[in-house]
Amino acid sequence: MIVTLPPQLTIANVAEWKAILLGALGEKEDVKLDAHALTGADVAGLQLLLSAWKSAQAARIGFGFLPGGRSEALERAALEAGLVHGDDSAEERFWKET
Repeated sequence: MIVTLPPQLTIANVAEWKAILLGALGEKEDVKLDAHALTGADVAGLQLLLSAWKSAQAARIGFGFLPGGRSEALERAALEAGLVHGDDSAEERFWKET
């Protein structure tokens, strides 16, 4: 299942997107995120994506980004939030790998 993220993933719409992502995970099939059009994300938006990824892991559901599915804005937000720091952890690979 492909889920296309909105241009902004912020505290203003995180509750709506939590419901969308939980619904996608409830389908029990792999979820691929398309975030190529995302131009802004705050800590609440990043936390939502990380939480959904952890829920998917616990349920043994694939959850990640489409190849080329990350925008520069998302990559920058994850870096600025300290979620990418060079330790090659599973959590960091979520932000970097396809």
